[in-house]
Amino acid sequence: MNRKFQIFVSSTYTDLIEERQAAVSAILTAGHIPAGMELFKPGDQAQLDIIKRWIDESDIYLLILGGRYGTIAPGNDYAYTELEYDYALQTNKPLFSVVIDDGFLDEKVKSVGRSILELENPDKYRGFRSKVVGYPVEFFRDIKDIQIAIYKTLPTLISERNLKGWVSGREIPDSTFLIEQVSRLTKENEDLRSQVTLASSQSLDVEESTEVKTAPLQNEEFIKMMQIFENSDLTLSKEVSGLDAAIKSNVLRLMVMYRGTILSGLSTTANTPIKAFLVRNVCTAMQVHGLMKTRPIMEGRFLSFELTDKGAEFYKFMDELKIKK
Repeated sequence: MNRKFQIFVSSTYTDLIEERQAAVSAILTAGHIPAGMELFKPGDQAQLDIIKRWIDESDIYLLILGGRYGTIAPGNDYAYTELEYDYALQTNKPLFSVVIDDGFLDEKVKSVGRSILELENPDKYRGFRSKVVGYPVEFFRDIKDIQIAIYKTLPTLISERNLKGWVSGREIPDSTFLIEQVSRLTKENEDLRSQVTLASSQSLDVEESTEVKTAPLQNEEFIKMMQIFENSDLTLSKEVSGLDAAIKSNVLRLMVMYRGTILSGLSTTANTPIKAFLVRNVCTAMQVHGLMKTRPIMEGRFLSFELTDKGAEFYKFMDELKIKK
């Protein structure tokens, strides 16, 4: 099926009009859906909440960073652009950034003037830029560089994160039959469980009864999780894997391979490709199922991923399965 992905484009506006237009054009040419700040005007806190919802509903976040910091949000010490970027980081939204090259910025200043530089909050701009380039970025010297970065990065992000995207209703087959089959099988499964429970309660075999009681429902939940994680296909690029070619893997395999790293804790400040990959793909999957929790760090601008008690029990359960085998 032909899937489309919504990309939220974040940037300052008046100094990057051509760059934004180039990005929007590239997104549309790639067959996807652009969204961004030109749809909104700076306003109150409610406006920022609306923008956050748009980011939530988008599949990917794209930052274009020029020479300006931008408008400070009402009641806040930071600009809209930085708040958007931080929110994308905190919610683990797939993101990438294109940053203006210093030489190109100097050339633009000579041609259009100092209005494209941050004159009111230079320290905030430098701090924001330093944060952004701490993650993998592409630098641009003209608008073509922005388009190339989009064409190159989108497929990688979509593949790595196994994004679902949007599908036209015309391409979705009629699932009525499948729904009926699932309902029927679910009902049969519930009936069988009831029969097993009844038989167990009536059994005079003490050992058999004890065995049934000591099979906690949590084990069944963990088995389902293992199946879900095993079916969560991931692709590690050469840069991430450190090998000569990209490799296929899945969440469960990476949970086992990088057990020590995960148990030690990871954060959105990850400074190596593999750690960043684990945060984006493995930690978030574990968090969805209650195996990891997040804790704000560095004044709430980043998140630390830590194992929950349930996560520890999950690893213990996998260890016990190995012993039984």
